[in-house]
Amino acid sequence: MQRTLTAAFLVLACLLTDGRPAVSQSPMRFPATGPHAFLITVQPDWTTNEDKQHNGMRLFADGRWGGISLSIVTDPNNPGRPLLGLAQEISEAANVKLSGKEEPAAISGKPGTAFYGIMTIKDNTLDTRILIVPVASDTWASLSTITKGSLTPAQQQSLSRAVSNIALTQ
Repeated sequence: MQRTLTAAFLVLACLLTDGRPAVSQSPMRFPATGPHAFLITVQPDWTTNEDKQHNGMRLFADGRWGGISLSIVTDPNNPGRPLLGLAQEISEAANVKLSGKEEPAAISGKPGTAFYGIMTIKDNTLDTRILIVPVASDTWASLSTITKGSLTPAQQQSLSRAVSNIALTQ
């Protein structure tokens, strides 16, 4: 699980810094099958890229100033795992330094916790927010945002709109 989350986070961060193209689709369900999934309505100024190798979905803002990483993770060996432990594992593997700031958050009304941190890749400092929501005793939904520095009001509005157009099934 750690390797999958690490690779997914690093892929998103690299795509934010090197400007590779992404393919757009809207609306969509991710993953396509299974009891737990994200329902995504992609905004006109955002594109998507499914990372089948690492079981993740990435959304990118035009101009690559920000991105969203989605994943559903199942780990039957760790039912009821504390969210902080999962966030620490994700952040350590992805070279994110957690700030210690955390707050209650939700996806589709399902409660979870958001953890904040900073990722540094090459000469880029990226703000990160890792939102983890338990969807079953051994399954978690992760919605992570990564942005380049301070956002303009228009960029913040675009990011907020993109996040609000992501829902969870069940």
